[in-house]
Amino acid sequence: MKISYIVFFLGIALSISSCNNSKKSEKDPNTNQSKDSTIVVQPTSLDTISLSPIKKVPKFENKEVDNFVQKTKLYFEQIAEATQAGNDSKILELQLKANDIDENYKKVLKKLDTEQQKNLRNWYMQLVDAASK
Repeated sequence: MKISYIVFFLGIALSISSCNNSKKSEKDPNTNQSKDSTIVVQPTSLDTISLSPIKKVPKFENKEVDNFVQKTKLYFEQIAEATQAGNDSKILELQLKANDIDENYKKVLKKLDTEQQKNLRNWYMQLVDAASK
């Protein structure tokens, strides 16, 4: 009888201590604080898209190529803004346009000479790399 009381009280004590431990360890992976206190969100890679490749826009003599460059620049600026604002629906909407931009990129690339292709390819890959980080 004495053993059953001891087991009963130990069971209660263990369940109470395990509840306290689980509340202490309940943290969001992107924050510094537990869920029930002030939240400080740490930036993720998507929050920090670099816009430096957008600032270095190459110029071409072909009007169609320049239009493509400007549309692509605008697209990546919108992606960066939507990412920083955490606007998932806008990000998804813009990601659907990515295939169109890739298709236009392939068409425009054919209209350039080798040196211009290299310049456009380098700039475009810098944008893609910056967005994927």
